[in-house]
Amino acid sequence: MGKIADILFSMKTMVIFTLLFAISSAIGTFIENDYGTETAWAVIYTTRWFEFIMFVLAINLIANIIRFKLYKKEKIGAFIFHLGFLVILLGAAITRYIGYEGIMHIREGAISNTITTNYNYININSSKNDKNFHTDKRVLLSKMSPNDFNINIPMGNDSATLKYKAYLPNAKEKIISDPNGAAMINMLVLAQNSRPKPITLKDQDILDAGELKISLNKDGANLSIYTKDNNFYFKSTTPIRWTKMADRSSGEFEANKEYPFEKGRLYDLGSVKLVPRDLYPKASIKLVNEVDKTKGGRMMKSIQQEALKATLNYHGKSKDIILKNYGKGTMGEAIDTTIDGTNFHISWGAKIIKIPFSIKLNDFELKRYPGSMSPASYASEVVLMDREKNITMPYRIFMNHVLDYRHYRFFQSSYDQDEKGTVLSVNNDPGKLPTYIGYLMLALGFLLTLLNPKSRFRKLARMVQKDSMSTLLLFIL
Repeated sequence: MGKIADILFSMKTMVIFTLLFAISSAIGTFIENDYGTETAWAVIYTTRWFEFIMFVLAINLIANIIRFKLYKKEKIGAFIFHLGFLVILLGAAITRYIGYEGIMHIREGAISNTITTNYNYININSSKNDKNFHTDKRVLLSKMSPNDFNINIPMGNDSATLKYKAYLPNAKEKIISDPNGAAMINMLVLAQNSRPKPITLKDQDILDAGELKISLNKDGANLSIYTKDNNFYFKSTTPIRWTKMADRSSGEFEANKEYPFEKGRLYDLGSVKLVPRDLYPKASIKLVNEVDKTKGGRMMKSIQQEALKATLNYHGKSKDIILKNYGKGTMGEAIDTTIDGTNFHISWGAKIIKIPFSIKLNDFELKRYPGSMSPASYASEVVLMDREKNITMPYRIFMNHVLDYRHYRFFQSSYDQDEKGTVLSVNNDPGKLPTYIGYLMLALGFLLTLLNPKSRFRKLARMVQKDSMSTLLLFIL
């Protein structure tokens, strides 16, 4: 045991673990630059081995303070210097386990006291015997880390579990032929004064396309498409002009008559035009992981959807579920499922957090460069309202001018397209103060060490000075 302690508390261990900490932090910086903050946290900053490195550094520092008796009066500078590192590590731990970041979206004239977290959570609401239960857990998933979780869902004297199955970072819905599936149509729809939009029309769906309605195997639409003997047909309440894409031939379909609905034709309903791309008499939708379209390591903007596959276990029964997420700060699509009479409402995405005060947006201002639509600067005229402390304070938030209040820091981040709303980045970091105190202690300890006549630094300085004088005398002689 003594040998282990000697190794753990040695200066050699301190040097090795300091190098490991520096190298890991550097790698984390490169990962964050190429793959995003979420990946860096999942691969480096929240791992047990990284926490172990910081724990060993802290224990080693404490042991060496005791071993070399740095707490003595004549070594006060070195003591404060080493203690400063411990305070910085404490601040980092507080930030890691208590701090969080998010965004606050406010429209002009509106008041908000909630923020949407940047980090993703599994949010689970369950109901049993007229009793409601809530569970949430932060999860960090990335394509570089060994993803895994097993969330316990307590419900009074009962419980369920949600276990990780697969992570699809570039999820995309794909229609596949399925003999047990239903009819589906993949088509391009162009409504008046809008861009062409790809639409998947599913069995029993009714698409509201402006002034017209288009349905599949369902009555009550202007254009009714239906299947018969594994072929597609349609009837329209109004005449439809058509153009064949291959030879540019054209014509007109009469109203209220049955015609084959075919690929390769443009159907002109007046205010709406559509082109069938794929017709599936029987199909189903499968979520697949699309090939990574990257540029410099970052995902292209065309891919925004992530998906998470998990297994919900309850009373010996299990059900596979798929949760979808659309990026940082989004709530994700919730799914509802029932197992053994208990209802579960599950989502994967941001979490809503209430803060102890409110922010009102009086006005959002945006200035542009002369002769350009590019924004030169933008600012938010807000009022901070804290009923608990009886404070009402107007404030102007703009670039490099932040609002600090009760451990919360508000940055001007973005704005709504109509310029009638603001998006503020919010940071709650209670570890900031200990970290700054640690920096101050480092500076103070270093200064006291320089001034302390009994410090090793001063002894070395005197030795160098003595050697210099001896060399000078020899040179003179």
